Amino acid sequence: METVKHTLEKVVKPIADKVGHGHGPVFITAGNGVVGYRVGAKLLQSGYEHGVRVGYRDPLNKVHHDEVKKGDDEADMTAINKLKEAGATAVDFCWEKQDTYENALEGVKTVFCSAPSHEGWEDNFPAFIKACKHAGVRHIVKVSFFHAMMGPDEAMADFSHAKPSDDIFLKVPLVRMHRECDKMLMKCGLDYCILFPTHFMSNPLRYQAKHLKDEGKFYGASGLKGVNYISPNDIADVAVQVINHHREHHHQGYTLTGPKAITDAEVAGHLTDALGKEIEYIDQSASKFNDTSFAALEIVKASGEEEKTGVATKSIKKICKHEAQSYEEYLQDKESMTPRELAAFPAAA
Repeated sequence: METVKHTLEKVVKPIADKVGHGHGPVFITAGNGVVGYRVGAKLLQSGYEHGVRVGYRDPLNKVHHDEVKKGDDEADMTAINKLKEAGATAVDFCWEKQDTYENALEGVKTVFCSAPSHEGWEDNFPAFIKACKHAGVRHIVKVSFFHAMMGPDEAMADFSHAKPSDDIFLKVPLVRMHRECDKMLMKCGLDYCILFPTHFMSNPLRYQAKHLKDEGKFYGASGLKGVNYISPNDIADVAVQVINHHREHHHQGYTLTGPKAITDAEVAGHLTDALGKEIEYIDQSASKFNDTSFAALEIVKASGEEEKTGVATKSIKKICKHEAQSYEEYLQDKESMTPRELAAFPAAA
């Protein structure tokens, strides 16, 4: 019997991994997000046969502290509609509204999860994990943050760039949120894989499109320190590999980086070339940003941690068999962008 069992495992496991057997439908919590949108699109393009479900905020189902501009609503719905046209199903999902969890997760076996970066995440994330377990979800792939990597006292000693529990970056609310959610996920009993990317190359396009178009400027507080930016295309590529070959990535964490650190002044140069107009980087005090999370990320960038030798990893090449995209390559790949990113480009682009 033991010989037969081993023989079956050798035959069945590779086939199961190849077709994604074991997870069934995938639920993506933010189908309009720069990574979630790409994960959905890439799964559909690869012929994923078990169903792709994407979450989105119904414009009529907002809470008072989540004010979204009308133009952003329209861009987000355009992204969702494009995924629906490609074969995805869409469902109302809102982290702040726990009554949307059950319907979103019905029949789902794998979840691709962005974090609930809003007030109340301490209650909502554990409630979401509980809902996942109740729904029969088997595997969660979560996007965290490079600087939230846990230290050796918190079960992640094998992960590169792990931070000690008293690390100064834990004072940054976004970092602390990711770290605490990661710990909840690791202890919940479900299979998981956590991705730890650096700063997204898409941030200037997604969050400063108006400044880029109207003023020819983008703002930061990095102090012209080197920042390791990563393409959301690469994060999505890793996520798709993890979803399609989940058995190889159970209980793993991957530090994901771009090829090298660059200054925000260099980013302005790349944006100038891509947008066809002069873009100037304006370095200012982090206190001038109204968004406290954005300001906190600028403080992280200004630390200079990411320009140190050895920060860039080879995880993308190891998992996806290709090099990490440069900033120029990311900006050239408009076909993969969300409508919010594309809004920063001239109308004819």
